[in-house]
Amino acid sequence: MIRDITSQIQWAFSKASYWDRKEFMKCLTTLETLIPGSRKNWDEYAGEKWGIILIEGNVLAYVNRDFPLLFIQYEYQSIQDSLDGLVVILFSDHDTSEFALETAIFNQWSQGRSDTGGLNSDELSASDIWWATIL
Repeated sequence: MIRDITSQIQWAFSKASYWDRKEFMKCLTTLETLIPGSRKNWDEYAGEKWGIILIEGNVLAYVNRDFPLLFIQYEYQSIQDSLDGLVVILFSDHDTSEFALETAIFNQWSQGRSDTGGLNSDELSASDIWWATIL
């Protein structure tokens, strides 16, 4: 089932002034600590706007650097209680298309990259959103 996440994304955008690199890193470290066997991955020097949490190459969570926004697998939803001030969006699998986002907002957020990737804003996966907005 496709869920429209436009209002959640807009809410995260509106809270950007409360989010900084320190909070972002704290969130990544907390997730890495609370999910046994996981590791964080973020290439700050490449300008990446998302950090990810992985176990053996499988993506469990995406944390946005610029907004208090977390995409996380349903399996780990109880962890959100340990993370204050985040907009949390749950997903079943990072490659499953289960989200919709207003096209204009998605295009603005992705700086047009969503168009070049042939993405449909009515059927997005967490991975699609990550790819379109990583830089």
